[in-house]
Amino acid sequence: MSAASQLPWAVTGGVLLGVVASAYGVLAPRLAGRLSGGGAGLAPGRARSVAAAGAGVFVLAAALALGVLPGDLGFGGLGGVDAALVVLGLALGCGEFAAAAFLAGLAADIGAGLRPTAAGRAARRLGDTLRGPRSRPKTDPARTAARESRAPRPASAAGQTHWLGLARGHAADEARARVSGPGARWAVAALALAVAGEEAAFRPVLLEALRGSGAVAAVAVAVLAHAALRVRGAPAGRRLTPESWVPALLVPTAHAVLYWRTGTLVPLLAADAAFLALLIPTERKRP
Repeated sequence: MSAASQLPWAVTGGVLLGVVASAYGVLAPRLAGRLSGGGAGLAPGRARSVAAAGAGVFVLAAALALGVLPGDLGFGGLGGVDAALVVLGLALGCGEFAAAAFLAGLAADIGAGLRPTAAGRAARRLGDTLRGPRSRPKTDPARTAARESRAPRPASAAGQTHWLGLARGHAADEARARVSGPGARWAVAALALAVAGEEAAFRPVLLEALRGSGAVAAVAVAVLAHAALRVRGAPAGRRLTPESWVPALLVPTAHAVLYWRTGTLVPLLAADAAFLALLIPTERKRP
């Protein structure tokens, strides 16, 4: 934590955790609604980029007032060793995309395999309770398995086709919505500012504010806060699907640990650029 802060780390960390939650959980959604539905008339995806950038500025201003931010805001220079960090970040982003897509597909396939079995057991228990043990009709295992396989399941873009299921999830649709259409350069700049603000809010701000609690506690709180807000931002029907919660946990964890060890945002921003570069142009969600 910066020497300028005179407050105990617990107070500073609690205040900034509340500021971050309010900025990204309350301020950003309301601002996006005003920008897309009000006089600004922005496309919803771009409105969310501008709103997220505004939330990041709000968090940075609060951190600056409390004296938490490092002198270079965690960005540092782009020469010498930092050039190697850019390469490291690009490789990290590619690995994050591959790992998140693979794990999301794996989790979806495992869930799809377990769900009919659990549903069948529950149905049999309910039938036993209602009919009693003497009135149970004989069942054909093949027909029971067929009925269970046709049971409705929550929509998931991951799994069952190929391991790049993440590319068919809402995250890919959201990323495309933020950069598609006319004025693409301005849209990409707005998205870049939103990503930079999010990285700064959850790494230099929260991690520096919680540094007094130790590495494990600081990283855990920052990761859980970031993951919770990411999952909350997903559509209501997709929040529990693997393509929502897998990257929401994986990416913040990798970034928090790397920032804790390096103290710079350079590789994290490079990783975000690589992740988005792989996510945006991939195939669209199939009907």
